[in-house]
Amino acid sequence: SNVGVVDSYLSGSGNYATSSYTGGICGYAVSTTINLCYNESFVHGYTNIGGICGYIWNTTISNCYNMGAITSDNFTVVIKAYVGGIYGFVNSQHSSYVSNCYNAGVVRGGHDAANIGSIGGNVGSNTHITNCFYLVGGAATESGRVQKGIGASSLTETTADEPGKTDPFNSI
Repeated sequence: SNVGVVDSYLSGSGNYATSSYTGGICGYAVSTTINLCYNESFVHGYTNIGGICGYIWNTTISNCYNMGAITSDNFTVVIKAYVGGIYGFVNSQHSSYVSNCYNAGVVRGGHDAANIGSIGGNVGSNTHITNCFYLVGGAATESGRVQKGIGASSLTETTADEPGKTDPFNSI
């Protein structure tokens, strides 16, 4: 709780055969609570990259924000990037909660827009996102395909949320 990172460059390594976990506050969180934290730094990695946390599992993120640039240099089809302004990847085997968070930073990923979002790179059946906001148009692929709050499940699908507000379970 109560952690802020400002004016830094955070970088994770990885390649086409391995995953990496990079975040402004933490890279990998299991059964953790992250509260009252913020990132205003540049976060760069290969996979599982988030402004607050790169990978979450059975984790709660609340009252956090990101204003830093979040980027991936993953341009392969072997491992998906999962890039998000708050979290990159959520493992949905257990419940995770993201609430009262916002992203005002730029989120850029590789070729696969399906896994890039202003709030999170993906969402699972046990993921609960409430009262989270982002700047519309803030997340896009390296080729410029714009995504919304949560990465969609395929490249032909658009994300299921309202512009400016993310709640994938009660949205249009």
